[in-house]
Order: sequence, then C-alpha cells, then structure tokens
Amino acid sequence: MQITDAPSRPSETVGIEPLPPEPGATPDEIVRGFVDAAASVRPGHPVAQQHLTPEAAKTWSDEGDITILSPDYATVATEAGSVTLTANPVGTVDPRGVFTVGGTGVFTRQFNLEKVNGEWRISNPPDGLIMLQPDFERLYVERDVFFLDPTGQRVVPDPRLLIKGDAQPTALIQRILDGPSAPIAAGVRNPLTGVQLRNAVTIRDASAIVDLTGLPVDPAPVLSEICAQIVWTLSPLTRTVEIRVDGQPVDIAGVPVDQTTEDWAGFDPDAVPLDAVGHYLSAGALHTVTAGAPSPGPAGTGVYGLTSAAVSADARTGRLSFLVGVRSDATGATLYAGPYDQELAPVLTSATLAPRPWRPRGRRRGSCATGTPWCACRRGRHRRR
Repeated sequence: MQITDAPSRPSETVGIEPLPPEPGATPDEIVRGFVDAAASVRPGHPVAQQHLTPEAAKTWSDEGDITILSPDYATVATEAGSVTLTANPVGTVDPRGVFTVGGTGVFTRQFNLEKVNGEWRISNPPDGLIMLQPDFERLYVERDVFFLDPTGQRVVPDPRLLIKGDAQPTALIQRILDGPSAPIAAGVRNPLTGVQLRNAVTIRDASAIVDLTGLPVDPAPVLSEICAQIVWTLSPLTRTVEIRVDGQPVDIAGVPVDQTTEDWAGFDPDAVPLDAVGHYLSAGALHTVTAGAPSPGPAGTGVYGLTSAAVSADARTGRLSFLVGVRSDATGATLYAGPYDQELAPVLTSATLAPRPWRPRGRRRGSCATGTPWCACRRGRHRRR
C-alpha cells in the first residue's frame, strides 16, 4: 500500500536555499550552480532543474544515490560546452540512507552543456544528487533503525542518514520495513518483513502513532519483538509510541497502549546481562575481571596483540562462545573473530574497515566550512530563508 500523505522533505526550510542561474553564466558557473542546488530542501529540486536543458529536466531524477564530495572541488572547461568536475569523494548515500565511504581515488564527472536561448545549460545530468560535504552535514542527520538479533533478545542498530524534518518518523519505520542494510543483514532478523504502513507516522504532543497492516493472522508470537523494534527506533523523536494493527491498538499483557523504551528495556541494545563475565586487555592479551587470569585460548596469551575486544555468550547456556578483537599498529588495523577459547581468524583489514566519514565541525550557524558568511561565499550564490 502506497503512503500518499508522507512528506518527503522538511516542512520548514533548513538554513539556506540556492539561487537559479544568472543570465550570461559561463559553463563552469552553471555546473557549480547545479552542485550548489543539490542543497535545496524543495521536492524535485526545481532550482537544480533550471540548470538543465528542457529535455534533460524532463528525464532527470533527484531520487537516487547522493554523492558527497569535499568542498574544495575543481571545475575545468576542457572544451567548448564541456566541463570536468574533480573532487575528493567523501562517500555515497543510497536511497535507503545507507552510507558507503568514498574510495581513495578522485571523483571525476564530465558535464556536457548546450545553449538554450543563448544560455548554457547541462544536457547530461546524472540521476541522484552531487552534494558538498558541508551542505550534507547541514541537511542530514544519522538515526538508528533497529532489527532483532538471532536470539530475539536484543535489538541491533543499523545507522541510516535521513534528511531533517517532519518526514523522519515515517522514513525510519519505512527503513525497517525495507529490511536491514547489507553489512548486518546476515546477522539479524526482521519480523516486520512483508508488513506495510497504513498511514504516515504522526507525532503529536511527543506521542507517535504507527499503524501497520499485513501482519500474520496470529502476530502474537512476534508482536513484542515488533513493538520493541519500533519503539527503540522512534525513541529519539518521541516520548511514547502507540502501535496499531489495521487501525486497532495492539494488546500485549502488561504493556500500556502508549509504549516507551522502559516497556522494552529487556531489548536494550546496550544492556549487559547481570551474570556477564567482564574482560580487559593487558599488553595485548585478554584477561577476565573475576579471576584476573588470561582467558583460555591464544587470545589470552597476547599472540594477536589486541587493542580492543568483545565477547559474546550463548543465550541458552550462558557459556562464553565467541570473540572478536582488533589489532591496530603502524601498518593499519585488523579485525579477528572466532570461538572464544580457540584460534581467531583475520576477517577484515584497514583496507575494508571504514571510519566515520566526518565529524561535526561546530562552525557558526550561517557560515561555510571556512567560516565565511553564506552571503559572502560562492560569489553570493545563496540567500537566507
């Protein structure tokens, strides 16, 4: 069922809004204006379309991957009607909000331009958006959607990047319905597979309403897991959540209609069992807190030189069963994994371990990455909203 009343952009504009192309703009300025226009919060990016030929504007879609570039990009007119854009890639965000870190190479894109009524316009725009990192940071925020671990005892976070604004609650629930991202898909369950939203998620007075349809005839065995998923996912945006199935509030013994994370504290992703065995690292070797002795197996001897580690236990028996650890040195980082008391195998290296792509700069509101006021940067190509 298609949700027709879910806003796709914030109801209030965020920060600045780009300007249309100026008369007599050069090909280089048109390309830069097109990139700037990706920072619009208006549906369909109409300002970006004004930088395109009429034919290209009809077929171009802003719904696709977002390519995030460093702000110090370059544009060079290679020949008449052709501009090459080069930049250091920060990463890409797919339509589901999953971030992929950029590679080590240089991002290159050639734009072809034609004259329309004497003005240069782009004829081959790529679908999706090309956006500069400061603009992306200003418009998007990272939120976690949650799935179930294989035992059904914890919710597991799956980070997604979403545009700020009123559409976030609906977008978050839709991300759950669409399923986990590839990196964690093999290690989680999603009891909401095949379920749909009947209406957009609404939040009034810090209380959200989520109305679902398409659940099994008898959803009782998984209803608690579903509620935990939804409540933990929406917890940063609302105080309570009312979950409905085909318009009727769910009825779970001991759980109020207006649910909070306290009602599902047992699913807390950061919770530690009371009988958990503490561990620490000393000189690269894994030790138990209770005995102060090295853990069994090679990890306890320091053979891997671990700098961080995590241990899991079998949910049924409580027996320590699995170990992952990271060794970091001047050559990079390696992730090891394996049975708790046996040899570990290297599963990832620094070439595949992706760090967070950026950190908040804490710059002044209304300033660009260099601290220059928006009204003075990029040749005054932006206006405040």
